[in-house]
Amino acid sequence: MTKLQINKDQHIIIYGTEGCIFIQRAAYTLQNMGHDLDKIHLMQGSLKEWSELGGEVDTNPTKAISASDLDLSDTDGYEAKAAEQFCDFDKVMEVVTKNMNEEEVDSIIVDARGAGRFKAEQPEPRPGMRSGHMPGSVNV
Repeated sequence: MTKLQINKDQHIIIYGTEGCIFIQRAAYTLQNMGHDLDKIHLMQGSLKEWSELGGEVDTNPTKAISASDLDLSDTDGYEAKAAEQFCDFDKVMEVVTKNMNEEEVDSIIVDARGAGRFKAEQPEPRPGMRSGHMPGSVNV
């Protein structure tokens, strides 16, 4: 992040191309790197919509950062921290089992895949993955 001239005190606006499904993951990653969630924003709309509304777009080539560009002795800025907001396999199994037994549950399992994959109407993109969803999960 330092190499990109990004520090955790800045407001960050995250956007993607039309149909991009990873901007939330970028926000989550930044949050877990120690960036204040109040300073992370997801742009409503896509780069295409930005352009169509007259927003400027920079088309100059940029150099990608490689591992050899990084100064690992630089400890300013971001630091890794313990993962938060995760649950283990046992917790997931507890929720699934309660859903299957129609017991009251205190948690919801959310499946963020497309509806076709959730309903097992479209094939999974990776070989060997089973189709469908966990019992009681909801699709968003």
